[in-house]
Amino acid sequence: MSTKRITVYYSLNQVGFWMVFCLSSSFAAVYLGALGYSNTKLGSMLALGSVLGFLLGTGLSSFVDTSPRFNAADVLWPVLTLQAAFFLLLLFFPARGVVTTLCYPLLLAFTLAVNTLNLKLCADFEHYESPVNYGIARSMGSAAYMVLSMLLGVWVTRFGVRVIPIAGLAVTALQGVSNALLSRSVLRLRRKLLSGHAAPAPQGRSLGVFLRESPRFCLLLAGMALLFFSHNTTSTFLINFVEHAGGGIKTLGYLTAFLTALEVPTMLFFSRIFRRRSCAAVLRFSFIFFALKTAAIAAAPNIPLLFAAESLQVLSYALYAPAIVAYVTLVVPYDDAAKGQSLAFSMTTIGGVLASLISGRLLDVLSAPATAWIAAAVCAVGAAIACRGLEKPKNISAVWRP
Repeated sequence: MSTKRITVYYSLNQVGFWMVFCLSSSFAAVYLGALGYSNTKLGSMLALGSVLGFLLGTGLSSFVDTSPRFNAADVLWPVLTLQAAFFLLLLFFPARGVVTTLCYPLLLAFTLAVNTLNLKLCADFEHYESPVNYGIARSMGSAAYMVLSMLLGVWVTRFGVRVIPIAGLAVTALQGVSNALLSRSVLRLRRKLLSGHAAPAPQGRSLGVFLRESPRFCLLLAGMALLFFSHNTTSTFLINFVEHAGGGIKTLGYLTAFLTALEVPTMLFFSRIFRRRSCAAVLRFSFIFFALKTAAIAAAPNIPLLFAAESLQVLSYALYAPAIVAYVTLVVPYDDAAKGQSLAFSMTTIGGVLASLISGRLLDVLSAPATAWIAAAVCAVGAAIACRGLEKPKNISAVWRP
């Protein structure tokens, strides 16, 4: 099967995921705030959702790594079904209350779990010798995120926050279409690779064993969790920083779209960057700019300077996102691929938990700049730890093919 066709299918997969992430995470403060939740309360709800997403994602990844019967695409079907169910509940109960308080964390948990399985699919295609151009696919996800952010900024202002669950249902249907295409492709490639041979038994290690035998990887994960405390402080609560600088919800939509527009060319041409620099070097560079970006946001007194500060996204997250997938592919054996990718992605979740619990409360008692300066200091510590955890691939012949 053509790798170009698989990249198209996987691009559709990324478009669907990042649009849902925009709805359920990036606009969470807008949605819950409009229903009357305080920063502390909505932060607690997002933290709970992130914890549940971490547990669900790692559990599903461990299951997929060791299951002789089910692949990632199979497991995605019930996850997407439940995601749609939570959007439906939010649509029919559009008010602050028990249903929203219970459903929103669960919606976020299942949203995050989807990407764990998406990344496993990427590793499967690499294993079956039809690698996805992840940089292109991920950039398409960012482009879709950008367009939806702009539209949401206008739609929410004009029609109210109820458009968010409606859009969520539409995008979940798109995810179902992409999963059907990818599921069929995985099965065809697997049959072709194993034609005439019995399928090998899964050799993946349990999660506990994997963590014990990967101390440097664990150190990297710890540093990344601190990095994403900073990143999530300024992204989850971006509306607070926009309002401090003199903007509103429409400005938030344009700023989110602007950030994503900066990411797209970086991710699109990541394969060329990778040919000149190792993944570890690219990651080190991005870690430094995570801290610089947060400090610049803290120092931005108006909207133009806030846009300028946020433009450092192109040297931080835009480089990090494709580089970490490539790095994990190189340093983690295929039989543990789902766990490795899940743990790496879950550090954004752990960072989100810390940001939701700590930064939500800080923003209720401190100014937005003071909160950002605290986040910048934590980010600098995280960058140092994460750099220490990076290592050279043990199997140098395992080349990530963009």
